[in-house]
Amino acid sequence: MIKHFGIHPRRLSPLGGYSNQNTLVETDTGEYVARLSRHNRHLDSVRVEEHVLQSLEDGGYTKAPRLVQRFSTPLQMGHRFLHLFYKIPGQIPCRWWQHCSETKLEQVFSGLAELHRALSRILSIHDAGKGMYQWYRMPAAPPAALESTATGRYVIAQWEHFCESANKLQEAAARLFPWDKGHYQWIHGDVQLENVLFDQDQLTAFLDFEMVRWDACEKDVIFSAFRVCKEGPEDGLFRYDASRLQKAIAAYRNTGTHLHDGFFDRYDAFWKPFFCMDQALVYLHNAFDQVWVLEDNIGFMPCFNEVLHYYEW
Repeated sequence: MIKHFGIHPRRLSPLGGYSNQNTLVETDTGEYVARLSRHNRHLDSVRVEEHVLQSLEDGGYTKAPRLVQRFSTPLQMGHRFLHLFYKIPGQIPCRWWQHCSETKLEQVFSGLAELHRALSRILSIHDAGKGMYQWYRMPAAPPAALESTATGRYVIAQWEHFCESANKLQEAAARLFPWDKGHYQWIHGDVQLENVLFDQDQLTAFLDFEMVRWDACEKDVIFSAFRVCKEGPEDGLFRYDASRLQKAIAAYRNTGTHLHDGFFDRYDAFWKPFFCMDQALVYLHNAFDQVWVLEDNIGFMPCFNEVLHYYEW
């Protein structure tokens, strides 16, 4: 803090985090949040996040984290990247398996429409791949390290079947929706209740732009709705509140009217397993890199099994 930011901490307090290590930094002149990234974060991903956050600030958008300083070469501690942000007032309203009030739900999705509007003004810094279905890259064969948990052993046993079903699901996704007519731009990529701050019942910020990427807004809206409307941490069937999901999407579309209607159907029959594939792959990539451990009641098994049994019902 002293060497790179000229900040003299008075107290450091851990703020937790699943993959990243977040710390509240208190000084005599203000408060900051330091983030030490997961060890498998790639430099390109860091540069993209910094570019988007700095562009949002330059464009006057106020509901995103602000970097205290952006360096020509991102700061690293070993294999982990270090960032310092100005602290934003507010609290996370719910854990990932809980539901917020309907008023907060509407604020999250009308706020997401405003965030998308701000993101749409930021130019791509790479080949954007406009108008295309963006295929997911399947991980390599599961590593032996997964043998350490019952969940990991189950993944190894079902791996071939999972990959086959996930590939068929992607083929269906590419065929069913008009990806060439989608609205492509920067998206947040990980809107969920643990990445949103509220202060006195007002949304103050979207957090964690670590997954920001160039993709279709339509997909970001629907995936965000599933993250916010899913139910329960237990390892049963994947469940979500269909009524809340419709309200979330309606709140977005009442604010942002630019999306293509051709994406907004088949929520249960298709979008649910497609979302589960996306989430299962996030868990798997981090488990393969030994950032996360696949265990009970973390949200993984319902998503994995939804994909596994997609063509069986």
